Amino acid sequence: MGKLTRKEAEDLHKIGTLDDETMEVLENEGFVARRARGQRRVMKTKNNSYVTPQFYFRGLSKNGEYSKKMEELHTKVHELFNKYTTTFNNNK
Repeated sequence: MGKLTRKEAEDLHKIGTLDDETMEVLENEGFVARRARGQRRVMKTKNNSYVTPQFYFRGLSKNGEYSKKMEELHTKVHELFNKYTTTFNNNK
C-alpha cells in the first residue's frame, strides 16, 4: 500500500473525503506524516535568531507507544507551539 504525503492528506481532509478520525488513524498507523516536510515551527529570540521549541518523552523506546494521557499532553503542548510560533520553510 502506498503512503500519502501530508499535503495530499490535508487536501483530502479539506474536501471532506477524510474526516478527523480517519486522519488520526492514518497518522497513528504511519500512512501519513504528522507534519509537512521542509517546515518547522520557530520563535525569534531577542537577538533575532530563530529557535525551535521541542517536546518529547525521554526514555520512550523506538517501539514505545503513547498512552492516552501522553497523547493528550502532546496535543496540548503542540497547540501552544502553534499559538506562539510561526512556520519557517526550510526549502527557501
